[in-house]
Amino acid sequence: MKSSKRKSILEGLTRSQYKSFYDNSDIIEYRADRKVLRQGEPDTRLFIVLTGRFRVMKKEGERTRVRGHVRQGDFFNEDAFIGRKKSSVTIQAAENSCVIRISRAAFNLMDPDIRLYFYRMIARKSVVRADRMERAGFEAESKKQALIDQNHELAVRNAQGIYSCRFLSELVNKVPKLPSYALSLTGKINEGYISPHEIADEIKKHPSLAGILLKTINSSYYGMPGKVGDISYAVMLLGYNAVSQLVIAEGMKKVLPDTPLFRDLYQHSLGISYITYELSKGFRAGKPVMLSTVCILHETGQLVLQLLKDKNPHLKPLFDLIDSAVLGRMLLESWQLPDGICDTVAYLSYPSFSAPDRIPEHIRQNVAVIYMAHLCYDHLNGEEEAGSSDLFYDSYRKTLGIENLRISEVMKKVVIPGMLGKKNLPVFLTEKMNAYIDRNDLIKTFVEYLV
Repeated sequence: MKSSKRKSILEGLTRSQYKSFYDNSDIIEYRADRKVLRQGEPDTRLFIVLTGRFRVMKKEGERTRVRGHVRQGDFFNEDAFIGRKKSSVTIQAAENSCVIRISRAAFNLMDPDIRLYFYRMIARKSVVRADRMERAGFEAESKKQALIDQNHELAVRNAQGIYSCRFLSELVNKVPKLPSYALSLTGKINEGYISPHEIADEIKKHPSLAGILLKTINSSYYGMPGKVGDISYAVMLLGYNAVSQLVIAEGMKKVLPDTPLFRDLYQHSLGISYITYELSKGFRAGKPVMLSTVCILHETGQLVLQLLKDKNPHLKPLFDLIDSAVLGRMLLESWQLPDGICDTVAYLSYPSFSAPDRIPEHIRQNVAVIYMAHLCYDHLNGEEEAGSSDLFYDSYRKTLGIENLRISEVMKKVVIPGMLGKKNLPVFLTEKMNAYIDRNDLIKTFVEYLV
């Protein structure tokens, strides 16, 4: 039976070399839990374990984790010993242990053959460690990919279960339909088959919608400088995008209850909608007006889900398992909205757990644009590194051809220039833009230059 005793680094020395090394070193004993080295503190001595075992610990954020152990025959702090001035890890005795310790100054005075021997042993250990880390990295990557595949499969099964659930279909079908004018007018605007004059004529056929349009454009919400009384002029001032947003929003207000949740989600959706419009134009990805319309509708599933929970509190655990994006698609399909809108809404949750190549190609850029719009909106609200920690952040940027742009740069190059000077921006969004510009000196200088 082979001994489990580890071979010491010192065993390769001749008797005279060992004596020379021993004479220039110190023998130190440590009781269990005693710290030998502290991460970040200067210590350039080399430690060789004669007996016992030591924990290798590293601080990561606010937590300190055990990364491994150093045992009899091994050595530690070799990085600081060779070149660094500070220890990269914390070393703590895991049990009563003993080491032989040598300073760099004493080591440099030793025979060149001894120094060459130790350098070779340290280099060999570095190669072994790198190989171990590479294998660990490969295993970690394999596990990560397996987890990604599993999450994707769960999402697909979840969606299939929701679509095939007769109970949910019946509940969704009980939600009132959007007014026919909203579906017809929005469809024509999104397809670009209608002129501003024709839009005005269509709106005039529905006095309530015409009244809402004039009331909206003359409200403090849009901050117009003078009173607008002509429908055609109002359409020209607002533009296709804003009119489409208004038509859809008013249609939703007629079929969904005006609750605090509805108002909060609508404001959020409106902000995302305006940013998406600018990104779609700037990136030349998707149809700007259509994607802007998608954003007005993209929280519909969450609204319906909350309505279902309120009316069926005993089924809340069931509803908590439902992806609101999938439920939103079911509702939009029941409203007979275009497939492009319905499909895009269904996949809007994917960037949180899946790569772009798992999304159907015909809506992949749509989803990527709206994902980036959410990150821009978060950045607008003060989140400095929006999206940078997301697993697939780089993949979605690459899908849009902006892999070298951070969110702050997207804001500066696309969103800010696109929105500056627009008269039809909602007041809340204008206030957010102004606050953002004031917080960022570089952006402020850039804006002052443009103005």
